[in-house]
Order: sequence, then C-alpha cells, then structure tokens
Amino acid sequence: MPTTPTTTPTIVSGTNTQRKKKGKDFTKAEDIGLVEAYLGVTTRPEVGDDMSDETMWSLIKSTFITKTGDPQSRDTTSLKSRFNSISSKCQYFSANYAKVMAQPHSGENDNDMYERACEKYVDFRPANSGKNFGLKHVWDILKEEPKWKPQVPKPNNEAEAVDGTTKRPTGKHKAKENKEKRQANDKESAEAQALETVRIQQEIDRDRAKAVLMSAQSEMLMAKHEIMKVNLHGLSDQQQEYYRIMQKRILDELKEEMESLKKKQKETVNVEDEDEEEEGDREEEEEEEEEEEEEEEEEEEKQ
Repeated sequence: MPTTPTTTPTIVSGTNTQRKKKGKDFTKAEDIGLVEAYLGVTTRPEVGDDMSDETMWSLIKSTFITKTGDPQSRDTTSLKSRFNSISSKCQYFSANYAKVMAQPHSGENDNDMYERACEKYVDFRPANSGKNFGLKHVWDILKEEPKWKPQVPKPNNEAEAVDGTTKRPTGKHKAKENKEKRQANDKESAEAQALETVRIQQEIDRDRAKAVLMSAQSEMLMAKHEIMKVNLHGLSDQQQEYYRIMQKRILDELKEEMESLKKKQKETVNVEDEDEEEEGDREEEEEEEEEEEEEEEEEEEKQ
C-alpha cells in the first residue's frame, strides 16, 4: 500500500475551491492604453460582424502591448473584464453628465458641471455601490465616441431671428402657450433621459453578468488544469481512483468538444460548397440563355 504524503493536493469537485488571486489594479496609463487600443481596433473598416470576438481581442491585446510596452502584464481575460467595467461606468456617468448639461447653473463652467455629475454618480448606489467616479482619465477619451457621448436633447422652442427688426413683446396668450410647450418638452426630455438611464443600467447588468461568466469559465479551466497536472505517485488508493475518474471525465469532455467543433466546421464547409454549386448552376443557366439569345439573333438576321 502506498505511503500517504504529509501534504496532499486539494481535491476539487466540479469547481475550483481555491479562488484565483486578484491581479494588481490597472494603472491610469494602462487604462488609457486599453481604451485607445479598443477604439483603434474596433473603428477599423475591416472589423465587422464577421470578425470573431476572440480575434478582435487578440488584436486589442497586441495593440495594448505596443502602447504599454509590457507583454507579460495582462492577459486577454483581464483586458476584457477591465474594459467592460470602464465602459459601463463611463456610460452611466455620461447619462448623469447629460442631465447636468440640460440644467446648467448660472456662472457654471465645465469643471463645475463635471463635479455635479460626479455627485449624481455617487448617489446612484445600485450601479456603483456609492463609489466615486475615478475614470476621468478615460472618460475624456470615450466621451467623444457615440456610445459614451452625453446625449443632451435639443430644445424645440429656440427663438427665431427676425431680419432687421426688433421682436415684439410676447402676449399673455402666447406666453402661456410657450410655457406649456416648454413644460411638455421638459417632460419629454425627462422621460427620454429616464429611458436612457434604464437602458444604460441594463447594459451595465449585462456586462457584469458577462464578466462573472468569463471569470467562472476561467476558474473552471484552471481547476481542470490543476487536476490534469496531479501526479498520482505517492497518493492513497482512494485519491488515485478519484483523480483517475476526474482526469478521464475531463478528457471525455474535451473529446466531445472537439467532435462538436469538427461537426460545425464540416457543416460550414458543406453550406459553402452548396452555395458555390448553386452559383455555378446559375452561371451555367445564364450562359445557356445568352447562347440561345445569340442563336435567335442570328436566325433573325438570316431571315
């Protein structure tokens, strides 16, 4: 019977019981490099629906490394997770900033409006747990992009200039109409902003759920790697049996995934072949029609 060592591997059941240590926080320089890399890649003309998420983030990572000069600092998973966090927080901050811009205070400058937007951001606890907005270094970049740009509704009751004349004073009836119109516009603007806030919160929730799923998948993969690396020599019979079963299960799952991938690739190839065959048939039909038309024209000329 093998001798049981004094220290034995941690038995993992289904998921990794040892949580992955959190990596070091991103620096401001890394945040800026990541945002610039994301925008630089995603705004390229060749990046469209056909490009996979994996390929896109591989390009983003390469660009990020070029900008930061540290190829060992971050992996793709950490870059995606960080950008999702930056994106959702900056989107909600832009919604708050839009509210501030729509209701400016007398004598207020851009910095004053930014501070007011920060106060509104902190007060919205469901989205950020009451934390301060600390992403101005990247928001200054993202706020110029459509997805993160503060959307301030344009007033519909802008005064129209009268050429060379002074505008007559507004009568009571007209003033009442203007007031009602402004109130209606304000209500419409408030409703639109409320809908925008809900939309942003939903996107924040989706990004968080995606990040949680990615983290769980990463931890599961690490757990499987740890199981496959276990050396059975020196373990008790029970431990050896456990790890053999777990290793076989992991290998079986991997084989199933590979078979499924091969099947999908084969189906894709078959569809492409069918499309090419249909295209070939259409070309043949067009050629036959052209030949028939030429023969008819020749017959007509002879007659």
